[in-house]
Amino acid sequence: MEYINFLEQAKLLEKIDRKKAEQKYSEFIDCAKRAKLDISTENNLRSSFASAYNNRGYLRYLSVDFDQASNDYTSCLTIDPNFTFAYYNRGMIHYRLGRFDEAIKDMTQTLKLDPSFEQAKIGLDKSMHDKQTFEQRRKEGFYNS
Repeated sequence: MEYINFLEQAKLLEKIDRKKAEQKYSEFIDCAKRAKLDISTENNLRSSFASAYNNRGYLRYLSVDFDQASNDYTSCLTIDPNFTFAYYNRGMIHYRLGRFDEAIKDMTQTLKLDPSFEQAKIGLDKSMHDKQTFEQRRKEGFYNS
């Protein structure tokens, strides 16, 4: 089970070398795909696969590669629609890019899955506030040139 080795290496590398960790997560994902592993029947494997996408997404987020990070979070959620952190992480990307409706949707889903997730509460409040501020300023002609 070569793919498990890639996953373990990626976890160890996260704090020392993000690029190498991202590469190991990619190798794990690629190897698991090539092996055509049945993630629908193996809970541990499904969890590892979803975590690999989420963790690689986070490393890409830290590298400010928001499009690829968002794609990874979406892949994670396709595998595990209850992966709370993937909704939160993707919501933070939407927020940073000014996509407030999408941020609100992801933060709301995060809180449905984990009502005590304080950072998601803050993210939801900020997204709603900034959306309202943006819309008000646009009505006032602030963004017109």
